[in-house]
Amino acid sequence: MAGGTHNYQQSTLVNQLILGSPPPLGDILPTDWLQTLQELGNFGLVLLVFQGGLSTRLDLLKQNLVLSIFVALIGIIVSISLSLLSFVLMFRSTPLQGFTAGAALCSTSLGTTFAILSALPGEIDLRSTRIGTVLLSAAILDDVVGFIMASVVSRISVPGGHAHGSGPGIAWTILQPVVASAGMALITPPVVQWIICPMYCKNIARLQPKYLDGVLLLIFALSLSAMLSLGHYTESSMLFGAFAAGCALRYLDDATRNADRSLSASNFESVFVRYIETCNERILNPLFFSSVGMAIPFLKLWKPMILWKGFVYAVLMWLGKASTGLCILFWPSIPNSSETAQPVDAPLNAESAVVDGTTVVEMSPHLSVPKSPEGNRESHVTSRTLPIYPALFISFAMVARGEIALLVAQLGRSALGEDPFLIVM
Repeated sequence: MAGGTHNYQQSTLVNQLILGSPPPLGDILPTDWLQTLQELGNFGLVLLVFQGGLSTRLDLLKQNLVLSIFVALIGIIVSISLSLLSFVLMFRSTPLQGFTAGAALCSTSLGTTFAILSALPGEIDLRSTRIGTVLLSAAILDDVVGFIMASVVSRISVPGGHAHGSGPGIAWTILQPVVASAGMALITPPVVQWIICPMYCKNIARLQPKYLDGVLLLIFALSLSAMLSLGHYTESSMLFGAFAAGCALRYLDDATRNADRSLSASNFESVFVRYIETCNERILNPLFFSSVGMAIPFLKLWKPMILWKGFVYAVLMWLGKASTGLCILFWPSIPNSSETAQPVDAPLNAESAVVDGTTVVEMSPHLSVPKSPEGNRESHVTSRTLPIYPALFISFAMVARGEIALLVAQLGRSALGEDPFLIVM
């Protein structure tokens, strides 16, 4: 089904989720097979996040980091607040249940985010635009917070777990993923820039072209394995490690391209596209989204009370993440040369792209403004009137929940109780 609807990304995601709905594939596969397919799907998610880092423009990532942090924090705080209010005031549940439900649904699905960013047809790549970079960074930060919430919920869901003297305290439980992720983010750039990059640029130029792809694949495998191991053993996010590995290799690509233009034809991104992307897109990604469907107790959701409470709660959680668009709407514009509308015949570069014969000009910090080839009637529009479309884009794109939400909900199932757990589902 996923292959038959490949050209319709949204339908594909829905089909993959339906394929995984219990009983998955009609309950025709043994449990061991399902677990194997689920692990393959998780590996597909890792590759998807790695590719996102590999295609991210690092200059835009740095410029919009503060905005991304605000987008992530607004979505998290509003979602948890609405969850507490709804569970305590409307559903007559405990604050612990409201917090656990909000903790599960405060994160954004990384898999769906990357699928959205790669779904736009044409020559433009949303991952290379400011608004795509903001969305990507905010989703990654949500992932880190999601793992923090998983650690907290796993402790508070055990009776007396937060009060026991054995093991680390609740403060370290919260701080450890933050410290580990911050350390990884702070240490990786200087190591790549001052140690790895000079060695790489010095030796890659000496390599014979016939060995280049094999060496790049080997470096890709080693760097991804190293960052995944670092993320796992420091109890940070493995997906954050995959994203950091992709960004590190993107830096090496940029450095090589600046040093020797002849090497730009074969780089980590092009090697990934040639050898890995098709397999990941056609096989591993559908397995991942199907595995999300496997975790949903679909048949237990059709109780009248669960349905109406779930609908009300879904609307509130939608509003919680949709509020992130307010950051884009009211964020002050960052003046630079890219705010000047470029002529239609301007060369294709980092700040403009051509889609179906229309030149799309990047506006900072907004998504983009189509410039009509028929005239300059819209050239007088200021950035103050433009953020509505990128704000809506961020609002809708941040709503998707997935793998992290299911993990936190499963860990907190004992604290939630059966009916609140089904409401969250």
